[in-house]
Amino acid sequence: MKLPVILMTLMLALTGCSSPPPISAPKLVENNIVHPPIPKPVRLIDEKWKVSSDGKTVSMPVTEAKKVVDNKIKVGQWMKEASNVIKYYRERFPDPQLQKKKQE
Repeated sequence: MKLPVILMTLMLALTGCSSPPPISAPKLVENNIVHPPIPKPVRLIDEKWKVSSDGKTVSMPVTEAKKVVDNKIKVGQWMKEASNVIKYYRERFPDPQLQKKKQE
């Protein structure tokens, strides 16, 4: 039981920091506002779960567990990129209602 947990943790540690995300240049639009690139959609890998014949337990092989870890890494990277876009716009174009709430 401990081996799958150790393997998943090891896979996450090894693949989580292995490759930096590609960076594309910001675009300049007609009104001279520079827009950061929008994160590309996440393409997840299909995972295969196995259910025992009695229907009480669910499991997956280690290769499938790696796919789960890879999917979580992809979603996490997408969330970071999307958060950076949101942060970019909040810094350059502050929302007056949010500013009011911060002052209160």
